[in-house]
Amino acid sequence: MTVNAVLTVDLGASAMRAGLFDRRGKLLALESRPVPGAERANGVDEQDAEEWWRLLTRLVRDVLADKSAKAAKIDGIAITGVTRSQVFVGPNGRASRPAMMWRDARAVAEAHTLRDEIAASNLSAELADQSPVSAYHPIARMLWVRSNEPKVMEKTRWVLQPKDFLNFRLTGRVGGDIISSSSLTDRRQHGPTNGGAVGQLFAKLGLNAQLVPDLGQPELVLGPVQKALPAPFDKLAGVPVFLSTMDTWCATLGIGANQAGQAYDIAGTSEVVGLISKKQATVPGLITVPWGDGLTHIGGPSQAGADCLTWFAESLGGDTSVAGLKALVETLDTVERQPLGPIFLPYLTGERTPLWDPDARGVFFGIDRAHGKADLLAAVLEGVAFSNRHVLELAEHAAGAQAGVIRIGGGGAQFDQWCQIKADVTGREIVRTEMVEAGLFGAALLVLHGQKRFKNRAEAQKSLVKVEKRFKPDPKRHVAYSQIYPIYRDISRDLSGRFRALAKLRKDPAFAPKPKR
Repeated sequence: MTVNAVLTVDLGASAMRAGLFDRRGKLLALESRPVPGAERANGVDEQDAEEWWRLLTRLVRDVLADKSAKAAKIDGIAITGVTRSQVFVGPNGRASRPAMMWRDARAVAEAHTLRDEIAASNLSAELADQSPVSAYHPIARMLWVRSNEPKVMEKTRWVLQPKDFLNFRLTGRVGGDIISSSSLTDRRQHGPTNGGAVGQLFAKLGLNAQLVPDLGQPELVLGPVQKALPAPFDKLAGVPVFLSTMDTWCATLGIGANQAGQAYDIAGTSEVVGLISKKQATVPGLITVPWGDGLTHIGGPSQAGADCLTWFAESLGGDTSVAGLKALVETLDTVERQPLGPIFLPYLTGERTPLWDPDARGVFFGIDRAHGKADLLAAVLEGVAFSNRHVLELAEHAAGAQAGVIRIGGGGAQFDQWCQIKADVTGREIVRTEMVEAGLFGAALLVLHGQKRFKNRAEAQKSLVKVEKRFKPDPKRHVAYSQIYPIYRDISRDLSGRFRALAKLRKDPAFAPKPKR
């Protein structure tokens, strides 16, 4: 018996996953492979985009080989993944340099130039994405490549999001969506090629507006899979590929949080926290993005998340697999801890929302002789939760409304103890849904909506998203955390100048990493 199915792919920071879903949202097959290590040093965060294509080829081959896929007729494909990352692509469709990933912090000077031009041109109010201009901004990175790698820029025909690069390779067509590329659109959702505020900005900076593809809604079809592609894509020739959008948007759809009044936490390598509102509101430090269907996203991505837990395990020489990390976190239920532990600032690789400070770094504050491994571990988990609370409170203040629950998804959502800590820190019920692969699932819902299986996104979520577990806050623990939280905020603010001083030392040759023998 033939089963109509949707193929979705999620390019994450540490792994690429592919899933096959039927029209009821049932996961038929799942494959995952680690993304090859990125080059990270002195603000550099790069990955080989061509390796993504090779990885996609292997993943799709494996998914199609699954016994559950034998009877599946794939009638739609959607790729989601990391955003605020840029692939510089030549006319031949190949990456002309390594992709600049979301943690890349080199374009600091260019961000100042961009910020000054926006202010001088009075364009700020017209831009759709009301996020702080920083080294993570795509235009700042274009300026950096033009200044530091002019020959690369000369060879670049398009600057694409990671999922748009893979879509291009699948279909031979170039396109993007207005949500993940919101920093390149104005209030009327016009991109650089449509004129408007962003077009003016490109012209003033001497950038070619054609570097950015045409942008559309995520549920639109970009084009069919090309006929000339080698296996396994030859079996998918003619299948429509949807524009899709970034992992956060898909994940909010996948956990049922893509609705007005919903707060969410996408707990991955880094965390993304936000509030979905009908009100258009801006607040310094947060990203305000048109979310579609008359909704506005207020919040944003941090650098903190499961990467902090992985770092802690690595530092102890422990097991960093999912099973190993779960076992480590579960020790908190059995090991005695001090009543008051240290406070951890989770800025191991700088911070985005809400600080937007690439120089910020991690800190353990208040360690004493009585503290041990369990106290430090708890501090790491609590530090990420404090970061979440900071973002959520700013978002709620801007929206003028408070969310009663926080829906959570992503790999970090599978740690029960961490979910409980987040409930206790924020004072909100944490709601975890059944589908672990929220991004893949949300991309499937996107396709089903695009195929007119549901009349709107809200209906798709109501029909297919199911709750798995709820974590209610402990009132006493919340009171205790609420006394610690202001100290966390104060430390973060007071150390900003020290972070900059330390960043200057990192550039000093005397502190350059010593070569390995």
